[in-house]
Amino acid sequence: MSTASEDRSTVVAEKIARLCKELEKLGFATSFFYRAPGLAQAPVAHLLIGETQ
Repeated sequence: MSTASEDRSTVVAEKIARLCKELEKLGFATSFFYRAPGLAQAPVAHLLIGETQ
């Protein structure tokens, strides 16, 4: 059985993946990852977006 937090993380990851695909179609490079810095109570999502050559 999954927790509400796991369910929320799954939904976020799916939406970010769709956004990355859309951005790539427009010519942007993307990268997405989670980190749990220092005193964070939950992982922090990072989405990096940059233009391709």
